[in-house]
Amino acid sequence: MSEYEAVTLDSNVWYHLSEARVDEYDSGNFASSFQVEDDNGVAVWGFVDHYWQFQPVDDGPKGRYALRCSRTGVFKQLTACYAADEIDDSKTQPCMVASDGTKAQMWDVSDWGNQTYRFVNVQNGSDYVMDVHPGNPPFMSSDLRDSFPQPGRHWLMTSVSDVDDGAYSTVFTKVPSSTATDASTTGSSSPDATDTTSDSTTSSSSSSSASSSSSSSSSISTGAAAGIGIGVGIAVLGLGLGIFFFWWRRRNRNRAANELPSDESKPAPPVTASSASYSGWQPPQEMSTDREVRSELDSTPMWGSTVGTRSPETLKSTPVPESSEPYKDGAEANTNIHTGNPYGAH
Repeated sequence: MSEYEAVTLDSNVWYHLSEARVDEYDSGNFASSFQVEDDNGVAVWGFVDHYWQFQPVDDGPKGRYALRCSRTGVFKQLTACYAADEIDDSKTQPCMVASDGTKAQMWDVSDWGNQTYRFVNVQNGSDYVMDVHPGNPPFMSSDLRDSFPQPGRHWLMTSVSDVDDGAYSTVFTKVPSSTATDASTTGSSSPDATDTTSDSTTSSSSSSSASSSSSSSSSISTGAAAGIGIGVGIAVLGLGLGIFFFWWRRRNRNRAANELPSDESKPAPPVTASSASYSGWQPPQEMSTDREVRSELDSTPMWGSTVGTRSPETLKSTPVPESSEPYKDGAEANTNIHTGNPYGAH
C-alpha cells in the first residue's frame, strides 16, 4: 500500500459502490451498483439499494476494512473465494461468506489518485486487485499494468446515509450465531487480524497466546465430542446385542416346543380282529324277525317267543297244576298242604 494512499472511511456510513466503466461522478447519481447476487455472489448491475459499510479491522493498518452489505446484514462479509472457472491466474473472485474475521475477509482500500478506489485482499496480497470483467462478475486480477486504461478496477463511492446500528460496530473473530453475543467487541479481534508487518512484539506474543488458548479449547471440545460419540455407539451396540439375545432365546424356546411329541399328532391304531375282544366287546346281534309277534286280543301275552324256560310262550302253553285234593273248610283249612301239619302246630 506504499504506492497508494490509504483511505479513511466512516464506519457509520452506508456507501454506494460502482465502477468507472459504467458510472462517473459527473452524472450525479450512479446508474449501477456493486450488489449481492443470490445471497453469496456479487456483481455490478443496474442500480439497486445495496449499500456497503466499511468496518475498520482492529490492530490493522490504516485503510484496512471488513465490508458488510445492507442486503445480507452483519453476519456476512465480502471475502476472496476460490473460483475454478475464473480465467485469471488468481482463480479468485469476491463473494459473500459468513463472518469469521479471517484475512480473506480483510480489504486494503487506497486511492488511485483520481478519487477512484483500489481494493486489495489481504489474503491474496498486493499482487491482485479487485476488477470486473465486462458483463461478468468481479474477480481478483493479476494484471497490474497501468500502461493502458483498465476502468473496471477503479471503484467509485458516494455516501448515502448513516448506519446507526450497534450491531455493525463489531468485528467478528468466528462464525456468529443468530445473536450478536458471538461477536467480539473492539479489541478482541482474531490473531489473523494482526498485520503481518506489525513491529509490536507484545502484540505478537498476545496473538500467539490467544492462538494456543483457542487450540486448547478446540482440542477439549473435540475430545468431548469424540467421547460422546463413542458412548452413543457402545449404547447402540449393546441395545442391538440385547435384542438379538432375546430373539435367539425365544426362537430356541419355540423350536423346542415344536419338537416335543404330542398324543394328538400320533395316528389312531387301526381296529383289528384281535382288538374286537378288548374289554368284553361283542359284535352286535341281529334282531330276530320272529321276536315280535302280534297276538289277538285275548288273555294270551303279545310275545310268543320261546326265550328261556319261563318265557311267555311257556306260560301260555303250560296248564296250571290242579290240587289233588279239594279245598277243605274248617280245621282242615288250617292245615299246611305241603307238610300236612296244622298252622300253628309245632
